[in-house]
Amino acid sequence: MTTLIVDGHAPNLKLLRFVLESDGVEVREACNGEEALEILDRCQIDLIISDLILPRMDGFRLCDAVRRHPQHGQLPFVIY
Repeated sequence: MTTLIVDGHAPNLKLLRFVLESDGVEVREACNGEEALEILDRCQIDLIISDLILPRMDGFRLCDAVRRHPQHGQLPFVIY
């Protein structure tokens, strides 16, 4: 399973990465919504975990863009 973590705050990314990888989850990181969408186009992602407050594209807009995407619309999406 590969999880995409999206957060503009580096310590949050580090903490979530540590927790998930200690459970054997492969992790990809993005610091904003635009970067997350680019990663979705390049990598197989099974779950997205995103902060609401992000630079350039907030978590709501990111979730909306993912839901509208024909290939990624059914991805599980957790917002915190």
